Amino acid sequence: MNAAPGVGLVERARALAPLIAREADEIERTRRLTPAVVNALIDSGLYRALLPQSLGGAEAPPEAFMQMLEEIAKADASTAWCLGQCSVCAMIAASLDHDTAQEIFNTPPGILAWGAIAHEARAVEGGYRVTARWDFASGSRQASWLGAHVRIVNGDGTPRKNADGSPEVRTILFPVASATLHDVWQAIGLAGTGTDSYEVSDLFIPERFAAFRDVPSALREKGPLYKIGTGVAFSLGFAAVSLGVARATLDAAIALARGKHQSLAASAMRDNGAVQGLIGHTEGDLRAARAGSLTPSDLGAS
Repeated sequence: MNAAPGVGLVERARALAPLIAREADEIERTRRLTPAVVNALIDSGLYRALLPQSLGGAEAPPEAFMQMLEEIAKADASTAWCLGQCSVCAMIAASLDHDTAQEIFNTPPGILAWGAIAHEARAVEGGYRVTARWDFASGSRQASWLGAHVRIVNGDGTPRKNADGSPEVRTILFPVASATLHDVWQAIGLAGTGTDSYEVSDLFIPERFAAFRDVPSALREKGPLYKIGTGVAFSLGFAAVSLGVARATLDAAIALARGKHQSLAASAMRDNGAVQGLIGHTEGDLRAARAGSLTPSDLGAS
């Protein structure tokens, strides 16, 4: 009998936090997750949080996924961001045949990353051919496979349509060795994500590596997790990383206030009523956000 989905993810994430915190400066400097961090995430099974149980994944409920990312983000935002992105990408396994998903996700390191939707793939016998470049592939420097969301065109270049007349979009998947990665992520924030660009030239994609993403009728896995879709899952991940960063920032501010004296002040900042009020207000906002009850109007009022 399988354990309950997601059991232990949060505890494992919390146990890795000290290692990740020690590596955070190097991650920022090199603009990559360090090998020590990547190996620890793999060994702890955190990249497999949203992978189906049929493939040995955790198939964790959204709340466990978010709490896992929150713990990692307290230690380093770039690590949490990459982990969240690649974890959600693994949800595509629910739309692949079992053997294909097994090849991608159960051949070490079994990490998939992708960027934004763009470009076209031309239908040919047995699959598709594509020449294109994509951006914003967070986690690509750790990945063994890459993906891309493309519009499908027929051999004569005409767009292929779904039954409702909308353009047919597939997520094509290919080994990272088939692509050229471009080191372009020179960012002030989240520098360590290595959110680089990648391109392929006249690459053939077999039919079985071209999936319908977030199409209920295409799902092989019927668990409730896969019905929410990757778009929602990405949003949950973004929120969780933000909460973790906010918690760490507020904790650092509290620690500073406990020991720091303002110029010419006899007492520490912690004894200042204005500081106490601001800390309390911020704590309330953070707890409300974590509970899912913070509204846009509340944010404006704060």
